[in-house]
Amino acid sequence: MAPYAATLHPEWVRVQPPCDYLTNIDHGQFQATFFMLQGKPRASWQDSVVLRRILYPLLAFPLMTAFGFDTGGFVTNLILTVVTFLAFVFFTRRAIGEAGAWVSMWILATYPGIAYWIGLPYSYVWIVPGSLLLMMLLWKLSRTTDHLSTLLVSLAIGFVFWGYDLFPFFGTAALLILARQRRFLHLPMAVLGMSIPVGILFLWLELAFHVPVRNPNTESYWVILSSFGGHIDYPGWWKLIAALPSIFIDNFLFSNFLFLPLLFVLLALISLISTRSIPLKAPELEILLATLLVFLFNNLAPPYGGWQLRGVWIARLYQPVFVAFVLFACRAVQSWWKPAHTGSAGLGRIAVLLVALTVIADSAVVFGPFLRLRMASSIYQRFYRHSPSPDSLHLNVERHGARPLGICISTRSR
Repeated sequence: MAPYAATLHPEWVRVQPPCDYLTNIDHGQFQATFFMLQGKPRASWQDSVVLRRILYPLLAFPLMTAFGFDTGGFVTNLILTVVTFLAFVFFTRRAIGEAGAWVSMWILATYPGIAYWIGLPYSYVWIVPGSLLLMMLLWKLSRTTDHLSTLLVSLAIGFVFWGYDLFPFFGTAALLILARQRRFLHLPMAVLGMSIPVGILFLWLELAFHVPVRNPNTESYWVILSSFGGHIDYPGWWKLIAALPSIFIDNFLFSNFLFLPLLFVLLALISLISTRSIPLKAPELEILLATLLVFLFNNLAPPYGGWQLRGVWIARLYQPVFVAFVLFACRAVQSWWKPAHTGSAGLGRIAVLLVALTVIADSAVVFGPFLRLRMASSIYQRFYRHSPSPDSLHLNVERHGARPLGICISTRSR
């Protein structure tokens, strides 16, 4: 069962026959994109607010056509995840080293951020593969020297943005990389390169399907910007600012299911106090800074009405930062994992132990629904609090069972 569905309030989940597989209440929003590509009547898809996230539906369309929306989408999810997983492991092996590759393999293999989305045919699945691809592209961008390479890498980055709203994180990080390296003449090329694919997407959606750029899903960004103009409730604003530190800590920890952020913090502290310091490098530093800027944009705005992008209820917004945590862990282990006579064996053993504990803890979250671990229910709920109760996942599993898509079990709790 997919945690994105199972963490809903038990009365809100949708049950798919014949095996009682759970789907999210937004199932129709994502299925509408498939209907649009199929050429079905406009009435069946025009109200969806996720039509602009077109890359995943395009990639999934052949298998969805062959096997249906749910099964075809799930198979696509597996293919996308495995391919990008292997690509990233090979990337870390080539760019960092053998030990770093093993770290990336184990952390990603047990990362709850994959398990949360992968069971449902929604464009959210693109968050992890897209972020891994963008991390590799930013690594390349930080090491290019000529304008043409900057343009080509930026074009590739822009096309990855077709899958999900990752521009604020990785688009900002790309510009920060160039600015920090004082490659100011490359900045226009990067902006142009990233803008061309996004412009093509919006133009295609408008001309082919008459899909507007702005909709209720994107309106929150405009509302936040407009909150700085007009009348401002300053006492209310100060209360929001005062709550910022606790919101930051909660979002930092639970945007990536607690244990991976803790691993990053512990490795960074060890690096800080040791004689073998591991400084943050591009693109880790820029992704961390870009994520912080997005967080401050969402949470420092004056009070505004409607859908809120502030607070602890939607820590999932900052999930893309996980790639910086993973890459830093890979570099730390690679740097410290040396033969005993070099004097860094102790640091290497500590780092490997911390990675192993993280893998075990994340595995407990991933397999928690099947093993009936309430801890998993609570951690998943704090990633995205779209249910008031941290026990929703546990209750849904007790009621509907825990099994793969397409597997029917007649003897299950009700």
